[in-house]
Amino acid sequence: MLELIGCRYPYAVVKGIPVFRPGFGAEELEALADVFKSGWIGPGPRAARFEERFAEFVGARYAVSVTSCTAALHLTLLGLGLGPGDEVLVPSLTFASTAHAAVYCGCDVTFVDVDLQTRGMDPADLAAKISSRSRAVIPVHYGGHPCRMDEIWEIASRHGLLVVEDAAHACGARYRGQRIGGLEPTVATCFSFNALKNLSTGDGGMITTNSDELAETARRLRWMGINKNTFERTTTPELDGAPDSAEENPVPKYEWYYEINELGFKYIMNDVSAALGLVQLDKLPQAAKVRRKMADRYSSRLASLDWLELPVEREEVRSAWHLYAIRTESQEPLRKYLQSAGIATSVHYFPLHLQPFYRQRKRVSLPVTERLARELVTLPFHPNLRMDEIDQTIAKIHDFRQSQPKAAGWQ
Repeated sequence: MLELIGCRYPYAVVKGIPVFRPGFGAEELEALADVFKSGWIGPGPRAARFEERFAEFVGARYAVSVTSCTAALHLTLLGLGLGPGDEVLVPSLTFASTAHAAVYCGCDVTFVDVDLQTRGMDPADLAAKISSRSRAVIPVHYGGHPCRMDEIWEIASRHGLLVVEDAAHACGARYRGQRIGGLEPTVATCFSFNALKNLSTGDGGMITTNSDELAETARRLRWMGINKNTFERTTTPELDGAPDSAEENPVPKYEWYYEINELGFKYIMNDVSAALGLVQLDKLPQAAKVRRKMADRYSSRLASLDWLELPVEREEVRSAWHLYAIRTESQEPLRKYLQSAGIATSVHYFPLHLQPFYRQRKRVSLPVTERLARELVTLPFHPNLRMDEIDQTIAKIHDFRQSQPKAAGWQ
């Protein structure tokens, strides 16, 4: 049997030092066991509880759980009434979901360049790209570092744009003392809970908002447009427990009738995922401290290397430290060298505006994004990464420089 406590089990299937490693343990197993004992694994009381607790955590009035951040972005844009003819501005240095969600709604996507140091949306380029058809902007908090939201909000307000934050990397991050997810004047924030995120439900997502109308619309659209989900039509309080006798567990009163008044989607989170989310939410503060210590370790021991640039943290923010991505002009040689030593790396991301699907729609030049794509290297980074693994990675990066005497210095 694989040992789960302390998340040692990935060593059974992953050799070397992986970039990411799931952060599940005994507490998550216990929570799953409770779900199975309850007899209710679909959307139900745990999903509702997770929403309440997450909304409280980020400081938003509402949280609507869904199956992914992709679903969160899609439902948010639909709920805001965006559609054909509307333009949505997004960064190119992001996962496909940020742009795809707009295309799902029939919108046109305009790509915006990013800041070289923070990798978040560049407000100056945003202002330059706005047109008469622009309706919304989706800043992405790359690596967990919040964007320059004051400037983005000011530009959006001046041009009448809706602001939807993509916080797939930023669960737990803060901007000017407030947690990402409850900021004003952002209309909605979308989170990812996939297997490798700071808070994971295996796969899942969340919309947080202070809008009554958007929250209600998203709740309908996530369940096929049906006005009540299965749990809401089942009135038996004991479903959340595991009673021992029939007297303690009466036959559920199930109301079969429901109405569909609009086209919806099957994006609703179940109680299995939500049970994991509740445990992970409890663990998040401690995991965040661990991530910060790891980032400090990398930064302090790589600071002397003038041929690479380290990730930053601006004064007004507190990063969630989802990624630790360095910049170097020796991107591929370094990645291959680390790989040969059993240390995995990645690159986040190949720019969307250069992907064939988007390139054939509209060609655009984003010099900073394109430079970052050639220079970023994501190092191993997750709460279960041991300090000796970090030190091994750091040592190999130092060794790489010595093995490449003609490697270009940092420009």
